[in-house]
Amino acid sequence: MRSWDYLTVLSNSENFKILKRNLLVPSLVEWPSEEEELDKAYEEIAKNLPKDLCPLLNLSLFSSLLLQNSLDKNISAWIRKKLKPDELLPGFDSGWLDCASGAMNMPVAVYQGGRGLIINFIIVKRPALTSGLFKPDWLNAHLDDSATQAVQAAFELAIRHSSRSASVYLYPLLDTGKNSDKIIGPSLFLPLYLGFRATICDLKLFDSLVATGKLKKKDSIPVVGGVGGIAQKAKAVWESSYRLF
Repeated sequence: MRSWDYLTVLSNSENFKILKRNLLVPSLVEWPSEEEELDKAYEEIAKNLPKDLCPLLNLSLFSSLLLQNSLDKNISAWIRKKLKPDELLPGFDSGWLDCASGAMNMPVAVYQGGRGLIINFIIVKRPALTSGLFKPDWLNAHLDDSATQAVQAAFELAIRHSSRSASVYLYPLLDTGKNSDKIIGPSLFLPLYLGFRATICDLKLFDSLVATGKLKKKDSIPVVGGVGGIAQKAKAVWESSYRLF
């Protein structure tokens, strides 16, 4: 894990390519836990960023704080004021911020724009009497039809196997301003099933795990089906910090 000071150095030197790479992995950066120090760190980095990178900074910092699973009232108020999660993530209102009972990061190996990439999906849960999957409106613009169907199927299967209800909010860390290539194929199914199931049941996955693949039924038992773009995905994992694929 890297201190936020590292991001400050990158922003001051205008090394935005490496800065962006770090922001896309929210569990990689350790932010201050006190409101005053957090505000200072945020402002120090934000002042040097080009305008199109500011939404990614806000989304990454918001995700890092969520993954701590222990937001106090001061930090929650700071998030609403500075990061404006309802604008970043339509449908993620103050009720989600106050009632979230768990959050996790699920790294997914995907095929996008002719190459393999690892995209971090954040899954947030809050207690609910009825089950529901919520996503930001902009997510569908980055998924093809088969990927969209895989997301919904993964949630439904996780709910069925968990035998409990849950409201879950899902979003990826994406540079939405420039990244126009869609995530293609049903390989979101397996990793998001694992992420949904772990979040709903309060389980923990290996920190170094990244997954890909479609699930299908064989004699009523889910098994991993064909995986597309495996060479490109394996290369992306090899070049990352993840070790279990």
